[in-house]
Amino acid sequence: MKRKIEMAIAKHNGRGGNLNRNYRTLYSLAGNSRIHLIDSTAKLKGNLYSAKDAHELIYYDDMADFAQRNNFDDTVVLFFHRKAKLELYQLQSFSASKKLLLYFEETYPLKDIEHIKVRVDMVNNLELISCVILGVACNHLMRL
Repeated sequence: MKRKIEMAIAKHNGRGGNLNRNYRTLYSLAGNSRIHLIDSTAKLKGNLYSAKDAHELIYYDDMADFAQRNNFDDTVVLFFHRKAKLELYQLQSFSASKKLLLYFEETYPLKDIEHIKVRVDMVNNLELISCVILGVACNHLMRL
């Protein structure tokens, strides 16, 4: 059974380039999926290449709207945060029946949604754009 990975981003109001990179990265490493955009206005722009129409984009007014419109019973939510104690590669297994939802916004925390806070180990602790973390995470998580 193929691992199901979805992505959630909050407060992403850029020109769309970063959303395009996330979109293509998720498709390349995890296949067709859904991207949840919380309190965001970002739109896809430009060439998506073979990833065109690969994902469902779902927009939410705020975190409460996101929590209310989703059932997380069959989902493991991973909240990527630079200062998390748990490193991504310490995660060794998840039930194949569980969907993984990767969440990336440190300034807009998950309050009422059960989650595991993880980090990607780096030589220098800089903020990375989400598509880089998404790529590293998908590469590891698809193998579990």
